[in-house]
Amino acid sequence: MSAGWERAVREVGDWIRGERREFAANRVETKSLNSLVSYVDQQAEQMLIQRLTEAVPGSGVLGEEGGESWVEGGANWIIDPLDGTTNFIHDLPPYAVSVALMQDRELVWAAVYELGQARMFTASKGQGARCDGRALQVGDGASLRDGLVATGFPYHEFSQMPAYLEALQACFRGSRGVRRFGSAATDLAWLADGRFQGFFEHGLAPPTFTARN
Repeated sequence: MSAGWERAVREVGDWIRGERREFAANRVETKSLNSLVSYVDQQAEQMLIQRLTEAVPGSGVLGEEGGESWVEGGANWIIDPLDGTTNFIHDLPPYAVSVALMQDRELVWAAVYELGQARMFTASKGQGARCDGRALQVGDGASLRDGLVATGFPYHEFSQMPAYLEALQACFRGSRGVRRFGSAATDLAWLADGRFQGFFEHGLAPPTFTARN
């Protein structure tokens, strides 16, 4: 069953990659300070909603770009059709399609399709995580000092900047280096793949929704 879900994510991701070749930057809207959305985000979300709700009849949706039909106590898709929109607009990977399936309030399946390298990361409850079929291993027991740390810079909410800079300085001093790529979904997938020893970002939050029966 999950093969069909993965195929839907891959199809939409490949459509996004195709749109990037002809993308016009003047078709970008500003949601809030430094928070951008394009027609690609919006159309990709609608494509995912159609495919995924057909794959799981009766399922609801919480979408980054406004798609919402939450089914309280049922199956629900949580969708970010293009994580890293600013990167996408500037033709600077990585950017990714991020999808998760919740059953009631429990995550049971997720996928991050990173479009720069065209790699599909998936995870299923009780079955571990994979990248294009290869089982992932989180780290190799190396200490933080022997690895890299990923982060996301604050870009719209700056009240905790002193605390963020303190943490950043500690990572500079206590690791081989700090990297900032601009797609939190990709950062977390790469962390699961052992490329980083740690990741932190101020301001990431769980989704909010209006419960509907």
